[in-house]
Amino acid sequence: MISAIILVLNDHDLGTVVSAVFQGAYGGTRPAASTLSKLIPIMLCATGWIVAFRVKRINIGLEGQIIAGGLAAGWVGINIEVPWGPAHLLIAVAAGLVGGALYAGIAAWMWARAGASEILTTLMLNLIAIQVLAWVIRGPMQDKGSGFARSESVRDSAQWPEMFAGTALHWDVVGVVALIGLTWLVLARTTLGFRFDMVGANPEMSRHMDVSPTRFGVLALLISGALAGLAGSSRILAGEITTVSDNFSANYGYDGIVVALLARNSIPGLLPAALLIATLRQGGGALQSRAGVSSEIVLVVQGLIILAVAASVLLEHRWGRQRSAVPVPEAVGHPAGGL
Repeated sequence: MISAIILVLNDHDLGTVVSAVFQGAYGGTRPAASTLSKLIPIMLCATGWIVAFRVKRINIGLEGQIIAGGLAAGWVGINIEVPWGPAHLLIAVAAGLVGGALYAGIAAWMWARAGASEILTTLMLNLIAIQVLAWVIRGPMQDKGSGFARSESVRDSAQWPEMFAGTALHWDVVGVVALIGLTWLVLARTTLGFRFDMVGANPEMSRHMDVSPTRFGVLALLISGALAGLAGSSRILAGEITTVSDNFSANYGYDGIVVALLARNSIPGLLPAALLIATLRQGGGALQSRAGVSSEIVLVVQGLIILAVAASVLLEHRWGRQRSAVPVPEAVGHPAGGL
């Protein structure tokens, strides 16, 4: 509603804007496939955020972990030759998982050993990852034949096959959906998920129950980083451009955080939230050409979503606290002697 008011105040027709976004996101097979392909890194990063948050760890470093995973998967996809194609793809995907987990492990180790805030360390590691990426694609991994700041394309054997020919949607979407479902099942129905909840709810009680908050906090951060690393591998091995280049992470790590907050840290709520952000991402590119609106309005909408979610949580907390403070009247006997 606030976004609509902003558009109207700037003399834009709201119906035209909505139509432009919808046509840009779903106006044909290719735009629709591109929209669905954007769900993959968004939902993986959102799931990673939720896993870490279950033990009350704040992983702001999803963007850097995407870069680490994408670099690892890209290096394997370019430099390793495997006779059997599917094995090459599996090794590259595994490299992305490990790359993201190891990069998150740096912050996890600093938190576990020195008590360093994972909020600050993961945020700073994002900046380091961006600089490392800029150096690598202009140095060791640069495609010398092109002269551009990018790597060679990964081998065909390390690329996910297309689900529909000529579109951006690949078969990795099936594996990602299964993995997110498995993550939800583990968190909701297993002992590991129960221990994560115990650590997040009461670390001191967890210690008395012989459940180490440090050990499970580190484990949650590693899983979170692995999921972001998998998103990075998807960006390289199933992307429209199968090269490692500047900004290939495309801020999907931050979008994942927005989606997780919008879904109230609930994995079942991720799909509609991620679909909204993916639609804005894909359809926002058509705003300039179809409606004469700067595509930067998409960033404004995302910022308003964050503010709205934060405000709703605050209001709900304050409302609940006020309700709990209301005195409960004592039972009064009925005049006739009954209750």
